[in-house]
Amino acid sequence: MRLPLGTAHEHPLCARGQRRWAIVVPIIFLEFLVLSMSRTIIPELIDDQYGESSYVVYGSADGARGLLAFLATPAVGALSDELGRKWLFLVTVVGSSSPIIVLAFSSRLDAHLCVWALSGLFAATFPLAFAYISDHVPAPSLVQAYGITLTLTLTLTLSLTLTTTLT
Repeated sequence: MRLPLGTAHEHPLCARGQRRWAIVVPIIFLEFLVLSMSRTIIPELIDDQYGESSYVVYGSADGARGLLAFLATPAVGALSDELGRKWLFLVTVVGSSSPIIVLAFSSRLDAHLCVWALSGLFAATFPLAFAYISDHVPAPSLVQAYGITLTLTLTLTLSLTLTTTLT
């Protein structure tokens, strides 16, 4: 049986030279891991320190992070078109991990929350990953590459989060 031209079978994802897109799997995994692990620990610490105003404090930091991500992501995308995506992956993962890094060296939650809000400037890992995949995968195979990437990273992250939450 002959497949019609333009199908995904013409461009298999595992063909030689087409595996370069797979580098985004560990990058997105790190991003998911940092975000999910901090979401299981930090709210309890904030509640202990800020008491009744903990929702306002955490919500304000999260809202500022979201606003900064909304404003900065297009600029990071345009910058990645000029400079390339690989180095900006490193910048976005380190920038997104910076609140946890600050908390590792300081026990001050207000410093963590300030850095958490500012980390929105680096919250462009997912758009960079999808752009990197679209740069290296032929159009008929894009959906497969996106699906594989998201399935692997979500599965790994959810299993780690559930393990730490249940133990």
